[in-house]
Amino acid sequence: MTITRPGIAVLLIAMTAAAFAGAEEVRKVVEEQYRIADGGEVKLTGNAGDVTIAGWDNEYIQLTMTKRAWGDTEAEAEDNLRDINVLVQEFRDRLVIRERSVSNDRHFTIFDLFDGDFWSEQRWRRRQVDYDLKVPRHTALTVSSDEGDVNISGIEAGITLSVDEGDADLSGIVADMLDVELDEGRVFLQDSKEAGHGHWSIETDEGRIHVQHIAVRELDLSSDEGDITVENAEMRKLWLTVDEGDIYVELHPADGSDYRLESDEGDIEIVLPAGPDIELRLRSEEGIIESDFTVTVRERDGGEMTETRLGNGGAYLKAAAEDGDILLLQRKR
Repeated sequence: MTITRPGIAVLLIAMTAAAFAGAEEVRKVVEEQYRIADGGEVKLTGNAGDVTIAGWDNEYIQLTMTKRAWGDTEAEAEDNLRDINVLVQEFRDRLVIRERSVSNDRHFTIFDLFDGDFWSEQRWRRRQVDYDLKVPRHTALTVSSDEGDVNISGIEAGITLSVDEGDADLSGIVADMLDVELDEGRVFLQDSKEAGHGHWSIETDEGRIHVQHIAVRELDLSSDEGDITVENAEMRKLWLTVDEGDIYVELHPADGSDYRLESDEGDIEIVLPAGPDIELRLRSEEGIIESDFTVTVRERDGGEMTETRLGNGGAYLKAAAEDGDILLLQRKR
């Protein structure tokens, strides 16, 4: 019998649910406060669990950790809870929070799907720590999470975020540097702006990216499998790259702006205001180009292309779709 990838995923979910059915759960909440120098840094490394970080106007850090563990019995769950080891180190200019792995945990392999002993053991190995931090707004963040969602808001300093499996929500960010990388999960960024001459980068392997109500000098978005949406955003330079997925972007061209959009398998939809000053270079290898503006479209090698100047051509837009259409639309009032 051959098991397809979707079949394996369904089987994995079903066996995981069965493994934890009826297990006892215990939890412990730990609250602590720390002080670091103004403009300091928080470095957090978590395994399984959600992370919530919010900027506030106080001069100290409020850390709340919710530790959770499961077991066949309450006693086993309590033992597993005691095994959770979170190292918190306080320095003058930084706070380091590091979750230590438990020695008897090991990485899952495909062969474990058919190992009854493995699933029996996993019933009581599950541990999780959720982190909730309130930090001074000018605290830089370096966050790494293996499994769990991350929510960051109200931070006015650089952010580096890495998530293996989980979603990321960011809002109210004011920073020169924003670097987000997800393996499996979606990113939603809103209501944010750069602090000066910022460069923001967001990359996902499997997951969509949605950006709205932001202002930044340079924005670099990349998704291997997932759509990219950019709404009501202002940027001088924009790079959008999608391997499998659609692109939707609303642009506000200004003199010197440079936009580069590329999709391997998917459509590109571009919205411009009426009367834009922009130079266009659009090409679809195996699709069509449809425009609300007056442009000359030529057929070429099974696809279509256009090189056109609208208005004075103060900005530049290059868009390429390998297997998809390109739509150039005028913004509706």
